[in-house]
Amino acid sequence: MAAADGYTRIHGEYCWWGKTIVSEGMHAAGLHMLARGFCRISQNGTLSTLLATNDFFGEESLLTDAPSPSTVVTITLVQVRLRPGAPHRLL
Repeated sequence: MAAADGYTRIHGEYCWWGKTIVSEGMHAAGLHMLARGFCRISQNGTLSTLLATNDFFGEESLLTDAPSPSTVVTITLVQVRLRPGAPHRLL
């Protein structure tokens, strides 16, 4: 949803533990910022890294239309903020 000034608003939501936010091979919705909680990132089923409050992921989706290289799953209650991808507005 675009604001009157032409910029896309940031949406926030809470996710319970165990929720897959982004799946490997799928297109990400945009830039995700963790306002609270912890997530794990895995690639090919192998743990890659852990994310904590103030970390972010999905930044590539703002610039390209490539599918996500990773799966991101919550491991605690998470508050995530999403800035939807809109590559055509950034270029």
